[in-house]
Amino acid sequence: MSEYKKRVQAALEKYYEKQENKDSVTQRRNKKPEEITVRSCMAWMRGNGFDVNIVESKSVFNPNIGRYMNSQTRPGVLDCFGNDPFGVAVYVEFKALGKRHTLRPNQRDFIEKKIKTHCFAVVVDSQECLQKFYEHWRTLDSEAARQQYLFSILPKERNQNPLSDDDFFGA
Repeated sequence: MSEYKKRVQAALEKYYEKQENKDSVTQRRNKKPEEITVRSCMAWMRGNGFDVNIVESKSVFNPNIGRYMNSQTRPGVLDCFGNDPFGVAVYVEFKALGKRHTLRPNQRDFIEKKIKTHCFAVVVDSQECLQKFYEHWRTLDSEAARQQYLFSILPKERNQNPLSDDDFFGA
């Protein structure tokens, strides 16, 4: 066998070996875990008479000008808005399962403003979470009790800078 044929054969064997190993590597199947939450929550809300819409607030690539265009929504706007069957405004921020604590400060401000104006505004990581929050909220009689409940279920605010000079040198 000529030297050239040996090199080609070795290259092919190496290629096939890589392909076999590639198949054994498990690839992540759920590339967008938040989408599971969105789909199940939207199905539950629409099935219960809610009129809601999804807000896409991501930048979009425009091939005509060759760059990303900024979103038309301001930072902090939640993923979903609309109203419940009783006409109450509804604002929902969807998070991946177990990630409710990743609420950003501008999203928190938006939610707090909406709660103060008697809207139903929550952060959820599952359809069960949304259903539980909404059904309990509907049972409360007064607007003050409803507001207090919604504020109580907001994820705790994360401390952006947990350490300070006072921690080391005293105040």
